[in-house]
Amino acid sequence: MTTIITRAGKGAPLSWAEVDDNFTNLNTDKAELVSPTFTGVPAAPTATTGTNTTQLATTAFVQGKTATQTPFTATGNIVATDVQAAIAEVDTEKVAKAGDTMTGQLKGITPVSAEDFTRKDYVDSKSTSDGPAFYAYGGGTATAHGSYVVQLISQIFDTNAAYDPSTGIFNPQVAGYYSVSLTLNFNAASVVATQLVGLYKNDSYYSSISAPTIQTYPNNLSYATLVYLNGTSDYITMKYYQTTGGSITPNSGIFSAFLVRY
Repeated sequence: MTTIITRAGKGAPLSWAEVDDNFTNLNTDKAELVSPTFTGVPAAPTATTGTNTTQLATTAFVQGKTATQTPFTATGNIVATDVQAAIAEVDTEKVAKAGDTMTGQLKGITPVSAEDFTRKDYVDSKSTSDGPAFYAYGGGTATAHGSYVVQLISQIFDTNAAYDPSTGIFNPQVAGYYSVSLTLNFNAASVVATQLVGLYKNDSYYSSISAPTIQTYPNNLSYATLVYLNGTSDYITMKYYQTTGGSITPNSGIFSAFLVRY
């Protein structure tokens, strides 16, 4: 700090130049009242503990304040014992919003909106790869004209045990759209005026294929369709119907279905 020249110190009156120097030095060495900038190591009185005013806080006041803080208690996987270390540890245990790779077992929720991170069991439940499917085949006994359920007792597969060969009923417990195929090869005892092979849903007619005149030699009717089943009470059966003529003998038949869409 520049020394101010005083009359007492000089022992004589100050010259005008010395007075000017004093004013210049006073202006240069003093900080502004508004937004001052200090240099060096400025010091200030240390406030007493508990002070809550606009008084400046010295480093001694800050050190005393932090020394009285309750130590940080970690929770979960955080093992740090101070705030800064805990922050650093949290940062290493979090995944970045973009470009990071998560590890370990991740858990989701049953989704509500399209953006939700979901659960594996929910995805599995929406996959048709493990949906109900069956394939039944076989022959039958001679039957008089009329309408009857074709009961095919042999099965190549029935993934969800939804087909009952004793009744010819397919009753899957998963709701969705099913692709169904029906085929019947048979001999007629006499010429048949009209006959059909049809799909019945809940014992009501759904769809069919028919032929106006069937001869006594082996005949074949085959077709496929799509049907929605509710996964609880809905069931389907394969039926044969003829208007007139003698009995028919099924030589072979196929009744199959599989889930194609929820």
